[in-house]
This record gives sequence, structure tokens and C-alpha cells, in this order.
Amino acid sequence: MERLRLAISAGGTDVYGEALDTLDGVESVRQLYGLIGLLGEAVEERHACMRCDEGCSDCCAQLPLVTFAEWRLLHGWMLANLTARERREAVGRCENLLEDESTVLPRWLRLRGMDLESTAAREYIDDIFGNEATPCPLLMEGRCSVYAARPLVCRAYGRMMRTEEDTLYCQRIVDRLVPYQEEEGEFFLPVYRPYQERSYALEGEGGYFTLIAIWMLSHRDADGDLVKEPFDIADVPEWPVLDTRWGFAEAFAEE
Repeated sequence: MERLRLAISAGGTDVYGEALDTLDGVESVRQLYGLIGLLGEAVEERHACMRCDEGCSDCCAQLPLVTFAEWRLLHGWMLANLTARERREAVGRCENLLEDESTVLPRWLRLRGMDLESTAAREYIDDIFGNEATPCPLLMEGRCSVYAARPLVCRAYGRMMRTEEDTLYCQRIVDRLVPYQEEEGEFFLPVYRPYQERSYALEGEGGYFTLIAIWMLSHRDADGDLVKEPFDIADVPEWPVLDTRWGFAEAFAEE
């Protein structure tokens, strides 16, 4: 990690390569967050068009998928930094999403009992992944209330490509990116996928993810606050989760 910091401060020409070399040594989600953060700084330093607009929350209209390791960090941070009232309000927003059929949450719950190996299930889940009309329950007055502990994909969004061919940024950045490249020339961004793969590898065998709202609903106590200790929900039928292979479409490609 320190080598990457030095490469960035020295204006190194292969910062992205340095980051990938560092990735093999990442042993925790915290380290992975730090690595993504350094990459984001490098992108912003090189290309002003990639900087987010102050106060913008456009990318928060799609619920992030969160692994158990990420949830443990987020859960602990919320207990330590949000008031009980703020946590209850966030849980309440999750409950409201359950009642709104225009959001992704009721559809996610219908995964219970579904044959996830079927073609119909794959199409159903692909459609869920494409939903961009579900506000994150952790938005508070248009701001991320857990910014310091936000999930991996939230940290990468707007600074990276999802894959070599697919983007991972919003329309605002696209609108700036096109004229910027016309004037400054084409440039390349780091690719998110290896970092996503590393996060899944850190979960080990049986790793899974679920919507951030599912984590919160599964961890609410009788008073509508969060329980004090995070727990594994992989075997709790009430709360659907997906194996991390669902993060990669080709995992289901026909041979």
C-alpha cells in the first residue's frame, strides 16, 4: 500500500498496475477499501472530469450488494457513529421500501423458494440488478450517512470501469467525460472487477452477498434499532442471499 502511495505522489505512470500488484497482498476488507480509495484519488488527480459534484446522490438510487464482511464493518460503524434515532429511521426507510412495489426490495424477497439454477431465476435476478429506482435507506437529507464506512462498490463508482468493456459511472460524469476527452484525448481508468473478485475471495468458500436493506431488516431489534452483534444470515430462509458467483454473468454461461 505504501508503494502505491509513493507512486501516486510521484506521478507514477503505472499507478493502476501498481495497485493490481498490491491486490494480492490485501488480506481484509479495510485494506481493500484503502486501496480503492487511493485509486480514486489518483483518478481525480489526473482527470478533473471524474470528480463527483458536491451534494450529488444520483448513484444512490440503486441498493448496493454487500458481503457479510462488509456488513460487519458497516454495522459496527453505525452503532458507534449514528444515534439510535438515526438507525431506527434508516430501518424504517427499509420497511417502507418493503411496502413499495416500485422498488427492488419486494422483488428480492420473492427469491425465497425460487429455483436459482433456472433460466427464469437468472433473468429475474438480472432484472433486479438493473433496477435504478430504489433509494438507499442510508441516505439522510440527500447525503450518505455512512460515507466513511460505505461499501466497496460505492467507493469505486464514478472512478472505475466495471470491466474493460463496461462502465461504472453516472450520466453526470458521462456528460463531462465526452467533451473532456475530445479536448484532452482518450484516457484509461482502473477496472473494478479484480477488486470485486478480491472482496469475494476474502469471504472464502460459501461467500455471499445481499442487498444492504436486507442486512438492516434482518438485524433490526424489537425497538426498530439494530441488534448489537452482526450475524450470518446465509441459512435464514426469510432473508434471501446470493452466492458471490452471481457477481459475474459468465458464471452462468452455457458451455
